[in-house]
Amino acid sequence: RGVEKICEGKDFKEALDVVSKFSGDNNVNISISYLEAAESILKIEITERAKYIRVILSELERIWNYVRDIAWIFMDIGFALPAQNLFALQEELMRLNKNLSGHRFLFNSLTLGGVNFDMDSGKLKAIEDAVNKVENIIKDSEEFILGSSSVLDRLEFTGKINKKTAEELSLCGISARASELKRDSRAEFPYLIYGSLNLKPLILDGGDVFARTALRIKEIYLSKKIILDLLSDLPEGNVTVSFDSKPEAYSYAIGNSETSRGNAFFYIMADDKGKIFRLKYIDPSFRVWPSIQYGVLGNIIADFPLINKSLNLSYAGNDM
Repeated sequence: RGVEKICEGKDFKEALDVVSKFSGDNNVNISISYLEAAESILKIEITERAKYIRVILSELERIWNYVRDIAWIFMDIGFALPAQNLFALQEELMRLNKNLSGHRFLFNSLTLGGVNFDMDSGKLKAIEDAVNKVENIIKDSEEFILGSSSVLDRLEFTGKINKKTAEELSLCGISARASELKRDSRAEFPYLIYGSLNLKPLILDGGDVFARTALRIKEIYLSKKIILDLLSDLPEGNVTVSFDSKPEAYSYAIGNSETSRGNAFFYIMADDKGKIFRLKYIDPSFRVWPSIQYGVLGNIIADFPLINKSLNLSYAGNDM
């Protein structure tokens, strides 16, 4: 698609509009990684309230992605009813997104210097109600999985990626953590306020579809806790800061964030006119895609869609 070349010569705000469309269902977390680099170059320090809101939006995006992922795993093994329950929950979460930001995918929620909207008491209550409902429904799904031999028969030992392979391929995100690698950008490269949360990567050692599914469930519970903790301690203040700084010629910075698929990495260099000279982005899907050829070994053809969905990689994110 040539998206990196498209960003060259654009100012940092124009490039954000492009970056946020790299892979739409992860646009908040990808944009956070970009902004970590861009705001470093521009020497912008955002407010504490803006940092909190960015993290809340990041975790909301993670939750709705994992709810959808688990729903599709149910669909791929022929369990339509629990899948439809989760698709209905996903729809409620996307309506919440629109209520918060004006867009179902949270597009244009972030901006250089902060966020594009504040959260009043009504929005805070809506978020609290939504994540509590998510936990209740996900607990039902978890009980259904663990109580059904038919489900476990399809998930356990299917699509196994062992720790050695995960290390050699330098996997990230769910795919790495389900194979016992402690790869989580929120803990490895703390950004925004994640450093103060003392997060430890959630890991499992199965490396199979069951482990990746179970880990998504654990991550949903963790995201819910993070959100509720932040809602109860949201600082007062503005959500944006003004700036007129021009970057030093050919200065550069990197950005990291943890999307629902894993690490999003940016390298950005400014030119001598205050615009982007070079931008490099590495999407987690690009790093994880080679693992599919190992995950399918020894499995029946009918399990390929299930293995593929348990990794749930982005075609757009892979095709830069």
